[in-house]
Amino acid sequence: MSGQTLTETLASKRSALRERLDTIHRRVQYEPWFIKVSTLDRRLLLAIGCIPVLFLILIIALIGVAAGSGGDCQNMSKRGADYRGSESRTKSGLECLAWTTLDRTLHTVTVDRYPDTGLGEHNYCRNPDGSKQVWCYTSLTKDAFDYCDLPACGSGNPVAQTLAGRFRANTDWACQPTVTVVHSVRADGLYLMTDQWANGRGVYARQYNDINTLCISWHGLYRHWWLGPCSLSGANGGVGWLEEDGRCPYDGRIWRAGGTDRLMKGTLVTTNSCLEFETEYNGTLVTQSGQNVLRTDTAIGCQTLCQQTETCVAFTWYERRNCTLLSQVTDRRHKVKFTVSGKPSCKEKVKVGCPSDHIKTNSNICIKFLDQTCDQGCSRYAAMEECEQRGGFLADSLEENDIKNILQLAGNSYNHSFWWVGASDMRKRGGKFSWERSDLLVSDMADLWRNTSTHVGVGRQGNNTLHECVFITHAGGGMRLDHQNCQETIARPLCQFLPS
Repeated sequence: MSGQTLTETLASKRSALRERLDTIHRRVQYEPWFIKVSTLDRRLLLAIGCIPVLFLILIIALIGVAAGSGGDCQNMSKRGADYRGSESRTKSGLECLAWTTLDRTLHTVTVDRYPDTGLGEHNYCRNPDGSKQVWCYTSLTKDAFDYCDLPACGSGNPVAQTLAGRFRANTDWACQPTVTVVHSVRADGLYLMTDQWANGRGVYARQYNDINTLCISWHGLYRHWWLGPCSLSGANGGVGWLEEDGRCPYDGRIWRAGGTDRLMKGTLVTTNSCLEFETEYNGTLVTQSGQNVLRTDTAIGCQTLCQQTETCVAFTWYERRNCTLLSQVTDRRHKVKFTVSGKPSCKEKVKVGCPSDHIKTNSNICIKFLDQTCDQGCSRYAAMEECEQRGGFLADSLEENDIKNILQLAGNSYNHSFWWVGASDMRKRGGKFSWERSDLLVSDMADLWRNTSTHVGVGRQGNNTLHECVFITHAGGGMRLDHQNCQETIARPLCQFLPS
């Protein structure tokens, strides 16, 4: 085909198209709808035409935000459980450890125990165990962790749960409906919230125990949770008592034996169901344990084996048979007598890190004067809880130079209040105060105290249930140590945090 013929053909097609458009225009030019459209402002027509384009841009932007939500922020409605970003430093600036470098006999959260939760050959912040936000381990020699500094990209409040679906009528809804007691020797078990009340708070009763039934109840006068016979519910007596003035029995860590006030080491009341009593787990056996017929004298011994065994995620201990280790749990059978099942550990991670708004002393002690709480002063037990809610504890195990430094700090910048520390006469060593978290005695150097002559009567309670606790007060133009009834609401918390 010649060039002239091709040009003539294209011109003929354009002419036919123009003629067809003219015909359509003549047909509709007097229609009411066409007259309205044709008289509209051209700028409005342009805006209408841009709507589809803007809608497409909005969709692309939303997709981008959704894709990036796992990278730069954490969805707090899920406590960051779905975070898959690459943040690898904590709030206090500590470097995260790679998840595959952890020691499963030391660290409670490892790759094999929490599969499909984002753990792997990296050191990125994650939340596989339902903590309050994303975190990571910071030490190879301790079960130490810190939270990561990530902003929230979802709702600041977890998805609401229907209370009526979790709690029974006429029970105390302020505390969780079930708790587990471990390492108490005589009182281990699963406790359920009952419809019984004592001193304004609900009473827990141990499940599957018809003889000498045990309960956890609140003693209003001395403000402690007691673990003991249900016949003593609400009274000041039993197996042991929680030292902290906790709203719920799991809001504290220090339990003391009834009568002697001896520290019940390892005793724990928890909501994480690390042990389930009269419950049998079934599933895939751990292959490393041979025939899996392992003999242990106690459920805790079986749990320890599980913690030390690769791929073990749970166990079942039979009192008269064996210890079964499982790499996967497929179902549970309840009300199976003489059995205990659970997770590899009941230990809780230890938070470390000294944030920038805290004080690090010359001896590398990280402290914070909590002057935004207990405005009118609080009891020593309430002060303990305030520190623990922030991942710390009342200042403890301080040597003479540490005490001098802190007294000077308090005198220079925090002399507007008194401050509780972690020393008391709980160990009942006549005339001596000792630190809560160690067996060390508090120095009785006269320069540190307001008046040492008052120490003669401490630690000699006899039948007296009141204890004396140490706090920082005004004396001689500065600040000194003094002591007072632990229940007196006179001071604020001086908290200490593990720096690393």
